[in-house]
Amino acid sequence: MKTQIFKRIHLLQRHISWTVGLLVVLVSSLPAYAETIVVDYIQVIVNNEILTHQEVEETRAVFRQQILQRIPEGPARERELENLEKNLAQNIVRDLLLINRAKELNIAVTDADVEKRMDRLAETNPQVLQFMNENELREGIVRDIQKQRVLSQEVDSNVRIEETRVLALCRQQLDREKQVGIAQILFRTQDESVAETKAIQVTALWDQGSSFEELARLYSEDPSVKQTGGKLGLFRKGQLLPAIDEVAFVMKEGTLSNLVKSEFGYHLLHVYEILYPSGVDCDNLTPQQRQPLYNVVFQQERQNVLQSYFQKLRSSARVVCVQFKAVGPTCE
Repeated sequence: MKTQIFKRIHLLQRHISWTVGLLVVLVSSLPAYAETIVVDYIQVIVNNEILTHQEVEETRAVFRQQILQRIPEGPARERELENLEKNLAQNIVRDLLLINRAKELNIAVTDADVEKRMDRLAETNPQVLQFMNENELREGIVRDIQKQRVLSQEVDSNVRIEETRVLALCRQQLDREKQVGIAQILFRTQDESVAETKAIQVTALWDQGSSFEELARLYSEDPSVKQTGGKLGLFRKGQLLPAIDEVAFVMKEGTLSNLVKSEFGYHLLHVYEILYPSGVDCDNLTPQQRQPLYNVVFQQERQNVLQSYFQKLRSSARVVCVQFKAVGPTCE
């Protein structure tokens, strides 16, 4: 029955009004008072590509199953399932835009291409072969390859990466992974004016060349200062009190901070050492070090190009959604 319905859809497709919502099957030989049976209805139309409600639900089920298999039960899975529902219409429209574009570009997929993908699935994801009809799976593989080739030809080939972005990402990662040696002078008061008066005295002596260790022993109200000279040790980002962490990790080595307030009072911070991961020189990366950084930058830029590409395709396309949650009649 479904095959007959879809054949009828394709015969009627060029005559479909873009406001059509329901696909009904009418038996002409029945009397006028016979009941009209709604078998299925068109839910998404993109140019000459259409998707029925049943096909949309099958697509949703496949995406949902992929999420359930890929992500363990918990908040992360729930967020992905929520995003699935939120973005389902947009993703379906994008798929249909790509399929339509593949036809315009006459992108062909050979039997050998399909067999290679089937063999790969049998090795990496054999359960797919068990719950999907083989013909439908092959058709899906053809569409996937067509979409990939469209994107490779019209998106990936237009991604341009400047080496300065790879260098900047390298330095950002080193900065996130660095360890900072922190020392402090603690004023155990919640009175800001009192702390400011003491801080002015300390800063003046610091500017005159006094060592931080000496100043800490003279002014700090931290009980351990006599043993430590104010040094707290080496820390990674996120290991300190939020107020201190925020200031310490933007300071340069050998500098003194302004007053920082915390639940313990007011702090003057001193960065006495910064340690970066060894073996990485951003100006002289090895090919093995550069490639992961390049891949991250490439994907970032690809998303920008991809967004513009879909906007361009959509601007000249006829797109209709019918009875789709969270989107309007233009699938937005």
